Amino acid sequence: IMDRLTSHCSDDVKRKIEECGAELLLLPPSGASELSPCDNAFFHFMRQYYRQEPSKEGTAAKKEANEKALNKISKKAIRGFFRKCGIGYHK
Repeated sequence: IMDRLTSHCSDDVKRKIEECGAELLLLPPSGASELSPCDNAFFHFMRQYYRQEPSKEGTAAKKEANEKALNKISKKAIRGFFRKCGIGYHK
């Protein structure tokens, strides 16, 4: 699921996605963040990342902060990113 950013819609990106056996779904042109699970996930990650104040540290600390922030994104949160956009989740 992607927004309609020009770089996301290139023929090369579409081809690579389809070669993996995945189906490409583009969000409506409105582009509102509340319609994009990707945006919701990104901003959730960034909040977790910056709570650790990595800018005060070196590269190793930033990498560690990145890993910690990624590990704090639960499966429940990921389902919520989609639910917030009106996309159902079925097991």
